[in-house]
Amino acid sequence: MNRISPSQTTEQAGLRSAVSLKDAVELNSVILFEDSSLFIEELLKQCSASNCRLLALSPCRAEIVMAADRADIDIVQILAEDIKETVSETDIIFLENPNRSNGSNFSLTELKSLSAKVPGGLLIIDEYYFDFLRISAASALRELNNIVVLRYFNDWAGAATKDHGYALISLHFSKNFNSQFYKSSMSRNSARICYEQFGRSRQRNNQLRKIQSRCLKLAREITEIGLKCRLTAANFLIVEVDSAELAAELQKQNQLNIETIYNQNRLTSLLRCQITLTEADNELIETLRSAVNTKKKVSKQKIRAGQLIKNSKAVHMN
Repeated sequence: MNRISPSQTTEQAGLRSAVSLKDAVELNSVILFEDSSLFIEELLKQCSASNCRLLALSPCRAEIVMAADRADIDIVQILAEDIKETVSETDIIFLENPNRSNGSNFSLTELKSLSAKVPGGLLIIDEYYFDFLRISAASALRELNNIVVLRYFNDWAGAATKDHGYALISLHFSKNFNSQFYKSSMSRNSARICYEQFGRSRQRNNQLRKIQSRCLKLAREITEIGLKCRLTAANFLIVEVDSAELAAELQKQNQLNIETIYNQNRLTSLLRCQITLTEADNELIETLRSAVNTKKKVSKQKIRAGQLIKNSKAVHMN
């Protein structure tokens, strides 16, 4: 029988129980945190061996860099295909599933394989977009002791910031983790806010369906414009434009939720376009259509100018 520690508030206990039921894991596998950077720092400090490194298979956000710096662990940014030549058994691997920048993802089989490469280390899996992807390493907690799954109380849970969240760990791992840290790592007020919103699964599912429907509609419209578009298991689309210059120019338009992906293997002509379920989605389509039409117009002018020069030279020669 799971007992609630006296040091936990009713709100924290209730939230942990709700998470346990939702994700079908043991109560003691749930760790709440209010600041992801502080939690990851504590995780790295408690679980790192001497001379181990943090191997990042996803772009390192500021909170990951800060946590590693405070834990005095070196970060090595690598590609998944290069990990065989790079990893040692006590290293810590960090990845996002799916990737927050480009939407790419690992399968459960691939996650288990990565876990096996660090039997004396740790595999940290950031599942920020889990509700969209529905592929999770949480189902492997009973067979793997060296994985930590990070989830977040995003906008759907009414969190004040996107740093609020929780970790899922194996029961074996929880026995060795500093319990005093996580029993007080989320304030009573934050736990109450998240708990009150957590049970609204119908509202959350409706929101997800709306975003997915809007993604499909926008993807069709973007394709009709003449641009390549890729759906992701998240609340954004990846759109390819003709040049890095055009991508950078579109990003400057502040009213649109557009980001360029500069650090993703030189994919500088790709745009990450967030879906907002607001008028901004229509503005995105119009902006992309305008950019494509402008390019076509410029191309026609260049062709016409080239033909005029060619005709002029022909007349001159005659």
